[in-house]
Amino acid sequence: MKTLSLTQVRVNLAAWLKKAAAGQDIGILFEDKLIASRPVEVHSADYALREYELTPTQHVISHL
Repeated sequence: MKTLSLTQVRVNLAAWLKKAAAGQDIGILFEDKLIASRPVEVHSADYALREYELTPTQHVISHL
């Protein structure tokens, strides 16, 4: 994993995001934590659950 400071990331954010999107693990040091940057798949059902803070039961009922 390539580990970067927040300052290093700010210099060329697009380049680091491209590397992360290509599969390279990128870690960003923020305060006392290491934040991993990697691609994730988002499914529309997952988005609705998180965005609107629905429970899985509420989500299923809304589709009936």
